[in-house]
Amino acid sequence: SVFSKSMWAFSGTSPVTQWNSFEDGLHNLLGALTPKRSQLEPYFQRCSVYWWCGKFQSSFDGALTLSPGTLQALAEFGAPLTLASYFSEES
Repeated sequence: SVFSKSMWAFSGTSPVTQWNSFEDGLHNLLGALTPKRSQLEPYFQRCSVYWWCGKFQSSFDGALTLSPGTLQALAEFGAPLTLASYFSEES
């Protein structure tokens, strides 16, 4: 088989698998990847690059808030953010 698309994923450099907040997780990823932004630039030019984040929650009555600083850091990084919310009784 020949694959027309491939994927690379990065979950951060910390062994944490569950963050206290969505924003904490984003800051961890931004802290690890922003210094490498110039090395990632060729991928931005020829690939679809985006932040994909899953938010697991046990109810849908909460809101997600991102600080202006986090929004600015995401904008400066230059990749779209895709946020998927999932229902989980274990969150």
